[in-house]
Amino acid sequence: MKTSQFALILSLASLPFLAGCKVNHLRTGAMPSTEVQHWSNPRDRVPVAMPASGKVEGVPTYGAPFQLPGHRTWISSLVMTKANSFFRDSDPFAEGGLAGSGTASADAALPPQFRSIDVRWHDAVFTDGRGGDSWSLLGQRGFVSHWWLMLNFTDGVPVSQLSIFSAVIDDTNGDGTLDNKDAAVAILTDGNGRNPKIVTPRHLQLASMRYMAESDLIGFEMREDANTDGKFTSDEPVRFYFLDQSMDSPVAKPWHSDGFRQDLESRYR
Repeated sequence: MKTSQFALILSLASLPFLAGCKVNHLRTGAMPSTEVQHWSNPRDRVPVAMPASGKVEGVPTYGAPFQLPGHRTWISSLVMTKANSFFRDSDPFAEGGLAGSGTASADAALPPQFRSIDVRWHDAVFTDGRGGDSWSLLGQRGFVSHWWLMLNFTDGVPVSQLSIFSAVIDDTNGDGTLDNKDAAVAILTDGNGRNPKIVTPRHLQLASMRYMAESDLIGFEMREDANTDGKFTSDEPVRFYFLDQSMDSPVAKPWHSDGFRQDLESRYR
């Protein structure tokens, strides 16, 4: 999937009614709103590839800030960009890998309090609108490819409850570049963007996210590098992990224990 867009801002009144099926539009099951204000990067700028180390080409470009509903925190994208050319790929993240490949199909099953967007950010920057302090999502080099925003509604007014980001932060295949061929983690933040933490194993590749409303569980489909060759392929197993938000230090756990799974799968060897 290719995209040259990386920043957006939405009017708060329109947030509960957003819809869409294209890259860089928030997705939900409700009807679309004409009140959405949408920004993209200049036509002559594109995101650059993100090397695991060494100098990064391009210049830092910040997207228009968006206020998290019900909070004084604003979020904006940070993208290293370079002048576009006829021969340059506009999506250096999608290089034939699978990270985040199932996000669109999973979004179709998300309940209406979730909003979802495909992005191509090198980081997300949060700013307290009153205190003025700022902090970043990753705290290191990386590539953010997807953002889920969960809302609660009080008298019809949306309030951000949490955010989940899919991000590549480790060069697990050792090719020197952070892209969708590498492992991808889920990063959870509070509704105001505070306390970002990795909640899935760093050696697995996040394929998609699901929410089980009745149990208030967040589920992650994680792809394994079963043959430990540093590559994630469609032939390798996808395991289900779940996150119980009632835990004090939430970390996603396998739905089935390793022992049970190994015993079960031994029947087919």
